[in-house]
Amino acid sequence: MTEIPVLATLDETTDLPEEERLRLFVQQQQAIIGLLAEQNQALEKQVKQLTERISQLEEELRQKKKLSKKPQLKASKLNQGIESQQQSSKRPGSAKRSKKQGFVVNEERKIELEELPEGARFNGYREYDVQELCIKRNNIRFLLAEYVLEDGSVICAQLPPEYSLTGHYGPELVGYILHEHYQNRVPQPLIYQQLKDWGIDISVGQVNRILTEKLEEFHQEQASVLETGLGYSNYIHTDDTGARQGGKNGYCTVIGNEWFSYFASTLSKSRSNFLEQLHGNKPSYVRGGVFPQVFTEL
Repeated sequence: MTEIPVLATLDETTDLPEEERLRLFVQQQQAIIGLLAEQNQALEKQVKQLTERISQLEEELRQKKKLSKKPQLKASKLNQGIESQQQSSKRPGSAKRSKKQGFVVNEERKIELEELPEGARFNGYREYDVQELCIKRNNIRFLLAEYVLEDGSVICAQLPPEYSLTGHYGPELVGYILHEHYQNRVPQPLIYQQLKDWGIDISVGQVNRILTEKLEEFHQEQASVLETGLGYSNYIHTDDTGARQGGKNGYCTVIGNEWFSYFASTLSKSRSNFLEQLHGNKPSYVRGGVFPQVFTEL
C-alpha cells in the first residue's frame, strides 16, 4: 500500500509569493486526496475478498455440520426513492405500447347508423379494432374423383399430403391436441371433454392414440436436433433423473446447452447409455476394439 508522503507546510514556504504558496498547497492536498482514494479502493477490495472467504468458510462449516443453508434475503427497500419503488411495483409487460403497430385485420365489418338525422353528411368511418378468437368445429368432406379404366380397374384421386398422414382427424386438430397436452400440460380427460364440448366426435382412446402413436416424424425431428446441436456446439451439458413407472426403474437423460435440448428415456443409467444417446439414431460399432474407443470420433 502506498504511504502518504510528508509534504511541506505553508510556514516552510514563507520565502515564496502568496499565490505560489497557495498553488503549491492545493497541489499537495490533491496529491494526498489521490493517495487516500487509492488506499480506500485497495481496502474495499481487501474487505470484499475477506467477506467472500468468510462466507465460503461458513458454507463449508454448515455442510460439515449438516446444517441448513443460509437464507438468501432480499435487500431492504427502505432507502429506495419513491420513484424507484413505483417503477418496481409495476407488473411485467405493463409498459405502454402501440397496439396499432403490427395489427393484422382478418375481417372488416361496417356499422351504419340506425337512425340518420336530416342534413347529416357522411364523413367516412372511424376505426375501432377488436381482437377476437374463433374456435369452432370444421368438418371437411373430401370428394375424391374416381375413374374406371377400360380394363375394369379403378383409379382415385389422393388426399392432400397433410391429411393423408393424420387419418380422419385433420392436422390442425392433431396439432392442437399435442400442443395442449405437451406444451400446456393439459391431461387427456380434460382434452377429451373440451373437444366433446366443441362438437368433435372423438373417443378417449383416440385422444390417447394421437398422443402416443405414429410419432415417427417427431422422433426424426428430435434426432436431427441432437445431430445439429452437437455439430455446431463447442460444449454440452448432460444430466439424468430417475422415476419408477409400471414397476420398473426408468431414467430420463438430457443433453444440451443454451442453444438446444435433447431428452431421451431409457432403462439404464450409465456412461455407456450416455454415449449411446450421443449417437442418436446412428449407432457406431468397432470390432475388436476397446469399448471407449467406439466413441472417440464422435
